[in-house]
Amino acid sequence: MRMKKVETTRKYHARKSDGGNAGLDTAFLVLCAIAICFMGLSVFQFTNKPKQILSQEYKTWSEDAPGYKQVMEEQKRTHTPVLIYFYAEWCPHCQELNAKVMSNKRVDRYLYRLPHVKIAPDHGMPEKQLMSRYDVEGYPTLFVVEEDGSKKPVETFNMDPANPRQKTPTEFIKGLGELLASVKKS
Repeated sequence: MRMKKVETTRKYHARKSDGGNAGLDTAFLVLCAIAICFMGLSVFQFTNKPKQILSQEYKTWSEDAPGYKQVMEEQKRTHTPVLIYFYAEWCPHCQELNAKVMSNKRVDRYLYRLPHVKIAPDHGMPEKQLMSRYDVEGYPTLFVVEEDGSKKPVETFNMDPANPRQKTPTEFIKGLGELLASVKKS
């Protein structure tokens, strides 16, 4: 009997020393940690916005012949190059490019810098005429078109003989950046 009383007394004093609120203290610390994380994300969100290069950001892709007309009018107003992307919905290389590169958030933010249009020639005769006008022979095909109408191809595939593959988002941005820099110099 004496042994049972000592054991019960120890448990009582152990609870008494932590105030009996060990579970509440842990919950409070977890809530504080979550609040700090949310505050950190909020600060990151407001300080990590892409720099606005032009007077307007081009956040979405214009599409097909009506979109082409729109971006070409924008080019006349702003004197900026235009990115044109010819694709087909059934094309496996286009699907891979869309999934791995074009849907990447860094690529998306980078494209805010210039008017861009995607054209699917399968969508109709006006789109097929644009395909013919730009001498597109396969998919995917991307061009940077300057104000004077000259076009420069955008490479989406790394043609390294040892490792031919789709470019990564970083490689795509780097290549497009170099191409845009050469357009502005010429």
